[in-house]
Amino acid sequence: MDYHQLGLRWLRTDLNWASVQSAGPDSYDWRDMDRIVAMARMHDMKVLPAVGSLPDWAWTTDADGRKIRDARAFGRFMQAAAERYAPQNIHVWEIWNEPNLQGPFPPHPDASAYAALLKEAAAAIRDTDPGAIVLLGGLAAVMVTDLDGDPAAISALDFLETIYAEGAGSSFDAVGFHPYTGTALPDPSDPQNGWGLMSGPLRDIMAANGDGSKPIWVTEYGAPTNIGGGGTSHDDQARMLGSAADLAQRTPWIDALFWYSYRDLGDDPQNREDWFGLIDAQGHPKPARAAFERILLQLQKVR
Repeated sequence: MDYHQLGLRWLRTDLNWASVQSAGPDSYDWRDMDRIVAMARMHDMKVLPAVGSLPDWAWTTDADGRKIRDARAFGRFMQAAAERYAPQNIHVWEIWNEPNLQGPFPPHPDASAYAALLKEAAAAIRDTDPGAIVLLGGLAAVMVTDLDGDPAAISALDFLETIYAEGAGSSFDAVGFHPYTGTALPDPSDPQNGWGLMSGPLRDIMAANGDGSKPIWVTEYGAPTNIGGGGTSHDDQARMLGSAADLAQRTPWIDALFWYSYRDLGDDPQNREDWFGLIDAQGHPKPARAAFERILLQLQKVR
């Protein structure tokens, strides 16, 4: 397994509620997750599940549109997940992936609905595994809320403010954040840069709500290399990785940095999602892979 040979010790993966309980609230199909967890344990790697997606039975539709039927159902699912995987050394849970975007949280992002899910999840996880770490789902670095009808995106700041207003501040131990910067290097001093948004106003909101000592987990950061389709060059991708790693090491409130991702998903020049890997779709390494290896070696020396 090349992940292990590279020296990686963490694997972030989706835990899809809709798949595990597709047949109803009393059904559980853990086979996909079991396979991933077993593979990771075989290579002495920790797993970070990013839990999300609603099964069809968990929705209801009324005059105001489609809504989550009962947040407690998610709590019951998370209790079952923690009971199954805490004994297998899973003690960190990320509750949703980019819940401030329409795609991961259809039909439109809803911070109040998410806060209800987060409360139920945290209570269930902590009841089963009191020492577990609960991450507020990795927020996308959206600068401005889309106010054109049903929002397709809510700014990370507005979303986090609502989480606190809904009384869910005690339901997470750290904030997950995705400070993507397009083709620019991470810059904590620039509020228009994903790292600047995180380092400035996002931290300010946490501090204003008594959470100045809580850390942030950067559960995604990366850059696509489809340079003709709006991505960056291979060399610039490597520079962005090096800069992010250096900033993370020097920032006391960043507890983790996850690079997205290891391998390209494809080679469509206009599909940016195909191009985030350290290696290409055929398995050929990009300069960022060598940079990643150097960073890991430096970290091993420090330790």
